[in-house]
Amino acid sequence: KQIWESLLNSKLGKTNKLHASICKVSEISLKAEKDFLEKNHLQGKAASSVKLGLYYNEELVSLMTFGKPRYNKNYEYELIRFCSKLNTRVNGGASKLLKYFERNYKPKSIISYANRRWSKGNLYEKLGFEFIKYTSPNYFYFKPSDGILYTRQKFQKHKLKDNLETYYPDLTESENMFNNGYRKIFDSGNILFIKKYK
Repeated sequence: KQIWESLLNSKLGKTNKLHASICKVSEISLKAEKDFLEKNHLQGKAASSVKLGLYYNEELVSLMTFGKPRYNKNYEYELIRFCSKLNTRVNGGASKLLKYFERNYKPKSIISYANRRWSKGNLYEKLGFEFIKYTSPNYFYFKPSDGILYTRQKFQKHKLKDNLETYYPDLTESENMFNNGYRKIFDSGNILFIKKYK
């Protein structure tokens, strides 16, 4: 709830504003990355190999992470997560973090995804990424009683036997999930962006 409130405040211009020029980039620990993403990013933590933090007066105010592409191996890196501290806008923060990554890791190509539920991908265009396509909607599972969204990867058919109380191998993934009280919900898909370097 607090993350959604922060996003709405940002759209309304009701956030604390900082300038990236007075902030310092530093590579951060796995724990610092995990804690920051869980508190400040709607999708929470995600595995990454490069974790870049933007600090203002020794406080982490923005974060950008990179790693091997999770879904498309035709690119060298994926920009996996970017967010700022709740109710804080760091003007030029994303650009400063990306430039640090480009300067120190010299990528040949980067792929990334904007979630269409809350983004039009404007930031990627400002960072020099190229729009490629809109992807199909993804689906999640949830139980009406607990309201928690579970990714479909958690319930791929070969994993169902270990994750469900009742499992029948002759039924589909969806049928097994339905029989165990789960329901499907779809999102709006993603916007796919890439950036290539000479």
